[in-house]
Amino acid sequence: MSPFLMQTMNNTIAASVSMTIVDDLIQGALAGIVIGLFVGAIVMPVLQAPDSMLRGIVFAIFAGLAMALFQLFRVGQVTGHGMGTVLGAFGGPYTGNLGSMIWKGITWVLYALLGGAIVGVGSVVPDQVIKGGLLGMILGAVVSAALRILFKEMGIVLSVTLTQIMIAALTWALFTTLISGKD
Repeated sequence: MSPFLMQTMNNTIAASVSMTIVDDLIQGALAGIVIGLFVGAIVMPVLQAPDSMLRGIVFAIFAGLAMALFQLFRVGQVTGHGMGTVLGAFGGPYTGNLGSMIWKGITWVLYALLGGAIVGVGSVVPDQVIKGGLLGMILGAVVSAALRILFKEMGIVLSVTLTQIMIAALTWALFTTLISGKD
């Protein structure tokens, strides 16, 4: 009876360890899918059709400016003051909500920049945007899963924003390396 219980316990422990690693890989891959989609949708068209770069930059600037103005008006309405008063409020003791609101505004402006770049590039070469997005999703998932396992094994804990920036940079580098040699 004892060998049977030992075999069952060994299988249970092995399954538990295996499922922990699989869960970490899945969580890492999910985080990298969206980042890889954005990176691939921008990088592949720019590498394959360089004339689309200017349109992507122009659309990104317009979208970023529009979102920045929207966020500026939103913060101004909530505080009821001008931008000088809003920025001066950071010196006070009660800046948590206002700082959070401005940080979210900055994040939305960055998302608008990415969206504008994708729309601008997609208006020139939509097939390259789709291909790049699909390939970027795969590369982003692989990079993100590998980083998550690596960081967990080394005991490194990073903020979400810094982790996303690292995933985007590594996906961008890997994507450029794999696609740029193609003629």
